[in-house]
Amino acid sequence: MVLIEYTEYVFDEMVKRGVCLDGTNYKLMIIAYCWTDHVLQAGNWLATMIEKDLVDNATCSLIIRAFSGKGLVHLVVWYSEKMVQMGLNPNVIIFTCLINGICQKGNIIHAIEGWRMPPSMNMVLEFGRLLF
Repeated sequence: MVLIEYTEYVFDEMVKRGVCLDGTNYKLMIIAYCWTDHVLQAGNWLATMIEKDLVDNATCSLIIRAFSGKGLVHLVVWYSEKMVQMGLNPNVIIFTCLINGICQKGNIIHAIEGWRMPPSMNMVLEFGRLLF
């Protein structure tokens, strides 16, 4: 059995046995999927965390960085905007990923302007408009 499959098995067994899961359990699954380069599956785990209101800034940063590394700019923007809606403050990793996405779309001028601005939550929404 591959380690990630075994990890899922253990997670499912914990659920079946009534273990009260917290954000750390889900975060570890996300880390495992990011390390094994399965970022879309990691995104599914993050979606579950969001549903259960267990998400934190560090987990969002991790998954957004993974999406950015794969060139999945639309997911970077979607999760960044979702963070803002949930009241989480985007950090330098989030803004770097958004700027990287703007560069990947070929809009270097806006990326440079974004890099010069002080980070704010409104910037996430503005970057999303620039990308799409």
